[in-house]
Amino acid sequence: MYNFNNSLKEWLSDPNIINLHLPDFVYIENFHEGGGQGIVFKGLVNDSPAAIKVYFPGGQLHQRIVREILALKTLNCPNIVDLLWHSQIEINGNLLPIVATSFVFGQTLKTLISENSLSSAQIGTLGYDVTNAIKYMWAKRIVHRDIKPSNIICKDDGRFCVIDLGIARHIDQTNLTSGIIAWGTLGYMSPEQFSAVKQLTCKSDLYALGILMIECAVGSHPTFYDQLRLLSINYNLESNLPQEAKNCDFSDLICRLLHQRPTFRPKPGTVLETLRSYS
Repeated sequence: MYNFNNSLKEWLSDPNIINLHLPDFVYIENFHEGGGQGIVFKGLVNDSPAAIKVYFPGGQLHQRIVREILALKTLNCPNIVDLLWHSQIEINGNLLPIVATSFVFGQTLKTLISENSLSSAQIGTLGYDVTNAIKYMWAKRIVHRDIKPSNIICKDDGRFCVIDLGIARHIDQTNLTSGIIAWGTLGYMSPEQFSAVKQLTCKSDLYALGILMIECAVGSHPTFYDQLRLLSINYNLESNLPQEAKNCDFSDLICRLLHQRPTFRPKPGTVLETLRSYS
């Protein structure tokens, strides 16, 4: 995705070298995972477990990181990671932003689904916790735009936490892209998000939650990430749901979350009330 020289790649592969450039209260322990935007390490910030992400240089990424930091600063939700520290380091003429968030002990929803379908209690808890995160974000006029299994952690206590606001859309701020670009992950985008509608609302994230709930009930994605096929199926009719989703306790809610028109999807508060027994 980005072009790097070999010395920068070598620097990013060695936590000991990175630690030389960090303040005393920040310490990288080991590699955690890599991605398209940077590398995530497990470490400590003021002795608190942290996920420390070193971002690659390039394009509009820096502006997006600034917006992610501002978003995390304003959000205080038990279902969204906490911002612990942020800075940037200059290496070989490259400014590398670093963002540290609270390390969430558990496993990604992606891993959980790969092992088996989820129970009704787990799906209900997922629905409540993710909706609560969506509600908190929307109160700040933020749309996550990338609600998917790899961006949700099932904590050791069984509750769920949303991570990675890297492509979140801040409705009250200037759009960072020009032209028609649909940001998100194929297989989870709402009809309006896939159409690159700029003024998205929280209803778009709720649509993605509906897909997640089907995926958790079935144990696999309903269209195997085929976005066009996903949008061609009228899931607001229960008869079109996969059998496992029809049989779960939330089939009616899933149908409402997946209405093609966002105005007909429930508001976050309505979803939370529906799932209040899982709070």
